Order: sequence, then C-alpha cells, then structure tokens
Amino acid sequence: RGFMAKKVNFVKATQIAAETGKALAIAMGVIGLFANPWLILIALFIYMGANEEEKMVLIENVLKKIKIAEIMTPNPVYVTPETRASEVLEMMLKYKHLGYPVVDDGELVGIVTLNDVAKAKDAIVRDVMTRKVITINPEESAFKAFKLMNEHRVGRLPVVEDGRLVGIVSRTDLVRTLEVVGAIGGE
Repeated sequence: RGFMAKKVNFVKATQIAAETGKALAIAMGVIGLFANPWLILIALFIYMGANEEEKMVLIENVLKKIKIAEIMTPNPVYVTPETRASEVLEMMLKYKHLGYPVVDDGELVGIVTLNDVAKAKDAIVRDVMTRKVITINPEESAFKAFKLMNEHRVGRLPVVEDGRLVGIVSRTDLVRTLEVVGAIGGE
C-alpha cells in the first residue's frame, strides 16, 4: 500500500492492497485444504484484516471531511440535576432516546442513561448521573467522534462549545452520513 500510495491516492492504494490481500488469503486457504489446515486459519485472519482495514480507511476518508456542526442535532433535549428519574423514563418513551445530557445553569455537568435511571426510579438525576462525560467540539471532524464513540463505547456525544451544550451527535448520525455520502458517490 505504501508503494502504491506514491502513485495513486491513499484510499485507492488501500483498496488495491486489500483486494490483493484478500485474493492471496483465498489462495492460501485453498492450498491449506490440501497441504496444512493451519493455513486456512491464517488465511481467514488475513482476509478479515484486509477487509477491516479497507472499511476503516473508507470511513475515515468520508468522515474526516465533515465537521460535527454539519451533522449534529442542535439544541438537544436535556434534563437538569433536579429532574426525577421517573420523569427521565417518561422522556425516554416520548423522545425515543436512551440518554440525555444534564445541564445546570447552561453548563453541561453530566449525562444520564437508561441504566442510571432504571435502577433508581425515585432518585433525582444528580444522584445517578455520570459526571465524567466525553464531549466533542462542533469544529472537530466526524471521524474524531467515530473514534471517541468506539474507544469509550458510547452511542452519543454531547457537543460543547465554550462550556455550553450546543448539540448532540449520535452513532446513528454518523451511519446516516456514511450512507448518504455513499449513495451520492462521494469520496
């Protein structure tokens, strides 16, 4: 891929390298049927690795060009620290989201999820919310949000600018963006 990237763009070089790797893996698997069964296992790992690398480079190529501000939901629904857990459950049914930012006097102070409120229906949000919140700036790339969501295993990120909640971006927003860009043939 490194050698080819000097001649063609990185994405195309990755696609060529991945296809070559997958073809070699298939050949190795066939040879493994007759020679050594361990080759089949090695071929499987090579094939999966080439496939995943190709997908990741394509995702990065699309999402790194898009800013969070372009795909986030502005002015998201939020709760306050004094909101009762039972009210949050009602909101989850009404708005169909399983997590909400917690805002106190205009500042993001936490996040509350279904897991938090399901255990303590009589509590207030302040007592059950998560205070350590992973956030993102609206000027960051969508790929950074993708990486953060995967690293921290979260489905949405509050978008914060100057300490204020300005939006929210979800995994669904990222997938929808990839689908739309893919449908219109963008690179």
